[in-house]
Amino acid sequence: MRPFVLIRELRKQDEILCEDLVKNSILSGANQAFVETIFKEITLQLIVLCWAIAFIFFGIPPLYCLLTVPGVIGALFLLVYGTFFNKAMEISNLKPNRCWLAELHYSGITEPHDFEVFFNDPPEDQQVSKLRRKIIGTVSMKNHSSLYNSAWLYRFGFNSKNDIPRLGEALMAHVLDFCKENRFVTVEGVTRECDEDLRDVYTKIGFTMKQIYHKQIVRNSLTIMKAQFGMDLEKWNGYGKYSTD
Repeated sequence: MRPFVLIRELRKQDEILCEDLVKNSILSGANQAFVETIFKEITLQLIVLCWAIAFIFFGIPPLYCLLTVPGVIGALFLLVYGTFFNKAMEISNLKPNRCWLAELHYSGITEPHDFEVFFNDPPEDQQVSKLRRKIIGTVSMKNHSSLYNSAWLYRFGFNSKNDIPRLGEALMAHVLDFCKENRFVTVEGVTRECDEDLRDVYTKIGFTMKQIYHKQIVRNSLTIMKAQFGMDLEKWNGYGKYSTD
C-alpha cells in the first residue's frame, strides 16, 4: 500500500503530540542561533570585559584569564537555549483557534520519504486501520491581534527539516483555503532567522515580505532577526495557484 499524508484538523487526542512537535521544532533552531551568537560583537565584548575584571580586580594572571572564554561561551549557550526553551513552552502550550496537522500513514517499518498528500479524507482504496500513523507536521491559526478580519499563522511544527518544503506548502495552502472560505481578508505570519525553509515556503506560495525586524533578547546587544510575511487573500486561488496582479 502506497504511503500518504493526510492534512486534517486537530482532534482532542492529538493535542499532546502536536505540542511536543511544536516544542521540538522551535528548539531545533537553538544550535544555529547559538553558533551565530558566538560570532557577534557582544561575544568579544563580554570576553574582554570578563578578562579585564578578572585581571584588574582579582589579580588573576593573564594566562588564567583565558578561562573566561569558555565561561562566556557557556553563559551565552545557556542564555540562547533558555530563551528558545521558554518560547517553545509558551507557544506549544497555547490553545489556538484552529489547528491542522499532517498525519503520515505507512505500512513499512521505516518512515517513507515519498508519499502523496490528501486533504480532509484518506483515499478510498486504502485500508487506513491497518497502517501505521505518525503526526509529522502542524500549523495553527488565530485572529490577528491588530488587523481587522485578518488571520495569523503560528505554531508551526515539523518532524524533520526535510519535510518543511512539501508539508509546509500543503498545510499553509489548506489554511489559506479555510481563511478565504470564512471571509478573512489577509493572512500574516513571521519566521525566525533560522527558518530559511519556512521563509521559502511563504515566498513560493505567494506571500510577500512586509518587514524585517530584530527582537531583543539582551537589549540591543543580543537580538534575533524575524521576517513578517503577509498575503491579500484576493490573490489566493487555491493550492498552487495564486495571482500576482
